[in-house]
Amino acid sequence: MDIVALRGIKHIVAHKDPKQPCADGTASAIIAHRVLPDAKIQFVAYQSPELEAIEPAPGYLFVDIVPPKSRALQWVEHHPIVLDHHLQAEDVVAMFGENGVYADLNEMPGVSAALLTFIHVYLPLREERDKRIKNPSTLAMDNTARLGKFAELVGVRDTWQMNDSRWEEASEIAAALVFFPQYSWFKEDYEFAFDGPKWHDRMAMGKDLWQAHKTKVFHLFQVAHRMQLDCGLIAAVVPSSDTSDVANLLTDAHIVVGFDFLDRNGIVFMRLSMRSRPIIQPDGESPVDIDVSSIAAKMGGGGHRNAAGCTFPLTSDTPNPYATILSILNQFL
Repeated sequence: MDIVALRGIKHIVAHKDPKQPCADGTASAIIAHRVLPDAKIQFVAYQSPELEAIEPAPGYLFVDIVPPKSRALQWVEHHPIVLDHHLQAEDVVAMFGENGVYADLNEMPGVSAALLTFIHVYLPLREERDKRIKNPSTLAMDNTARLGKFAELVGVRDTWQMNDSRWEEASEIAAALVFFPQYSWFKEDYEFAFDGPKWHDRMAMGKDLWQAHKTKVFHLFQVAHRMQLDCGLIAAVVPSSDTSDVANLLTDAHIVVGFDFLDRNGIVFMRLSMRSRPIIQPDGESPVDIDVSSIAAKMGGGGHRNAAGCTFPLTSDTPNPYATILSILNQFL
């Protein structure tokens, strides 16, 4: 990445989910903030008015999110740095040439925006600063190593590397990142430091939060409603948008869909969170592997092949949530 472009970053735009912080977006901003302490940080969601409203200008870094496709050509003229790994972002990232880096899940499993930010933003700026210092301290080098491990663990959880031996540790970190408000990580008294007591306090809470989350997941597993689709596949529906972990327990379902509701200025929206994974067929045929990102895209959302979501407004004619989900799945599968 061009060091002059990195030095010129004045704004960091990072991803957030519509209803809660995004662990990967938060981590990416934390990492970038370490070498760009004066850059203004803004968290925005995909397909949000806030993202569309950002005026194209020089000095921008996008992490775990990309400029809106509708204004991408305007953004290209200002040469922002764009780092992302979401499936729907690949073509937009490519528009920015050398200033865009995309992590393909199949080619780079476990790499999320946090690790992209560490490699392409933090390390170049840190190395440049260390050259000026000539004799960087052991503590500084240790913190860089810890930051790299932190970025890797965030990627383990965010890209769903469940077979990784660090899965539990990664999940604990993610639980802490999601629990606290995103902007709170940048208050002066919470300045990021791996050896700082307040940082360790939050990470310790992550362990408890993760255990509580697993209890909630087991309850969702118990109340999941299964339905057979017109195509013969089995869907499981749970009353929560937090479907990532419960999907791993619902091993008989080809697709797991969670739902909840959002109120935006008096308009009620339904939010769907979809998960899938390859399921081996008993007759020995090729595994069934549903691309939920294609379903989400048709509903105005996006995500990854096996993890995606969308949000849409409800009307007085909208049936109950289970009937709505059944209709959507039958329409697109």
